[in-house]
Amino acid sequence: MKMIKEGTLVHIPAAALLQKYNVEDGNTDIVTGWKTFDTPHTLLVSDTNSIRDHVGVLFQNEVWYIKKKEVYTIDEEQENE
Repeated sequence: MKMIKEGTLVHIPAAALLQKYNVEDGNTDIVTGWKTFDTPHTLLVSDTNSIRDHVGVLFQNEVWYIKKKEVYTIDEEQENE
């Protein structure tokens, strides 16, 4: 499993699924919203502990969660070029 730290910029590929949870209420079992992008995005990691195998990323002043295996750190992207 890759190590992603809070404060890291990550690449989110197009069509990746972002999910919204009520983490503040302790409810991490029910998805309360979801979204996908038509184009890739670079977002900031803000939470690495709330949901297993997911990271929280900031998008439009909200935290959305995505599976760790679906994101790439900027360093990983440059290594693959």
